[in-house]
Amino acid sequence: MMWDCCRVVPEPDPPQSFPAWRFVNGTIVNAATKSAAFDFISDVSTRNYYATETEPGLWDVQFDEYVTVEQVEAKTVMEAVRNARWYLQLDGTDKRLL
Repeated sequence: MMWDCCRVVPEPDPPQSFPAWRFVNGTIVNAATKSAAFDFISDVSTRNYYATETEPGLWDVQFDEYVTVEQVEAKTVMEAVRNARWYLQLDGTDKRLL
């Protein structure tokens, strides 16, 4: 019985890229369809977040891998998160796309 000394491992598929659905209050949802974007924005948890100050006084707040609120005006990270949660709630209630 012969054993292969070298084994070729297939390359993993690249991560799927979804279109960005932009809502009027600054929320951006990456989803395959408009319907999926509406579902994501309605069910997102805001308990965990990642906030980045992109310019002095402007923040991007990411709540999960699919939902981000961009260009949030705030002086501190906690103010940015609070404002982003508010904008997310507005977009989740009204669901108007740009």
